[in-house]
Amino acid sequence: MRADAQRNRDKILAVTEQLLKKDNSQALTMAQIAQAAHIGVGTIYRKFPTKGDLLLALAYNRLEGFLEKHQYLLQKKDITRLDVEQTIADYVAFREQRMKLSAGSFESALKYYQRQNYRRLHKLFRHLIRSQSPQMDYQTAAFRADMLIAMLRSDSYSLQRSERGLAPQEIVEQIMLLFFGN
Repeated sequence: MRADAQRNRDKILAVTEQLLKKDNSQALTMAQIAQAAHIGVGTIYRKFPTKGDLLLALAYNRLEGFLEKHQYLLQKKDITRLDVEQTIADYVAFREQRMKLSAGSFESALKYYQRQNYRRLHKLFRHLIRSQSPQMDYQTAAFRADMLIAMLRSDSYSLQRSERGLAPQEIVEQIMLLFFGN
C-alpha cells in the first residue's frame, strides 16, 4: 500500500475510534467520519465500501494491538498462571469492545480462521495452554486454543454477557477454571 494511502487508512481508523467513544456504531455515519478526518467521503468508500467493512477493519486493528502487546509471551520461559489470566482478561476486554461494534460488521468464521492474525492469536493461546501443561501434545493444545477462541467469538461472548449475565471478570474466571483447573 502506498504511504499516503496507508496514512489515510490509519487516519480513518483513528478518527473512527475517537468518534466511537462519543457515539455508538449504529449512529455513526461515514459522512461524520470523513468530516472529522478532513477527507472526502469518496476516500473512505474507496478504502471501506461499507460501514461494516470499516468497523471490521477497526476490530482487526484492535486485535493487532492485542497481539503486539502479548507477543513477548512467546519468548518468555516461565509463564505464570497470572500471565495467562491477564492475557485472557485482555482478550476478553478486546471482545467487550468488539461487542459494541455493529453486528453488520461480522465476517464468517471460515474467513476469520483463514486470517493471519487468527493464526497469530491461535499460536499465542496454544503457547499459553502448553505453558501450563508442558506434557500436553500439540494436537490437544491446538484444539483447546481453537475452542478458547471460538467460545469468545462475538455471538458466544454476547450470549454470556447478555443472556447469562456474566461480567467480563466472571468470564475470565470461568475460562481459567475450564482450561486450567483451580
